[in-house]
Amino acid sequence: AGLAMAILIGFGTWQVERLGWKTELIQRIEAGLAQDPVVLPAAVDDPAAWDYRPVSITGTFLHDRELYLGPRTLKGRDGLNQTGVHVLTPLLRADGQGMVLVDRGFVPADRQDPATRADGQVQGVVTVSGIARVPQGQVWLQPDNRPEGNFWFWMDLPAMAASRGLTDLS
Repeated sequence: AGLAMAILIGFGTWQVERLGWKTELIQRIEAGLAQDPVVLPAAVDDPAAWDYRPVSITGTFLHDRELYLGPRTLKGRDGLNQTGVHVLTPLLRADGQGMVLVDRGFVPADRQDPATRADGQVQGVVTVSGIARVPQGQVWLQPDNRPEGNFWFWMDLPAMAASRGLTDLS
């Protein structure tokens, strides 16, 4: 009974600590999202200060160098979960200050081939508004990425850039 009580107290303490961590995370996200949108600079000294910050950037999408982050699921119009990927497209900055990856969103597995979504292959100079995110590394039990198949389970910017020939990804 004493061992069970010690385990339960340990779990309770862990839950309280986790609540504090989540509360702090929610406050940080809300504070970032409450800021006015700004143009994303070419170089960022403190990436953590930009996490969840509204930004915009102007440039040209490099659709031939898309990356696929998955597998992900999304509830479809029919109410059923669909499996697919998030399409990450490099955007060559109009100011010539490098490239950034833009998460263009979820596509079902049967639409992963760019030929099946030609309408989404926006050409020319565009201005994109979104939320800046700092990539998270690999977490426990997450598989290794498969760069040879252009399939990524987690964000590894140096490996992603190398696999798609993106020499100036920031």
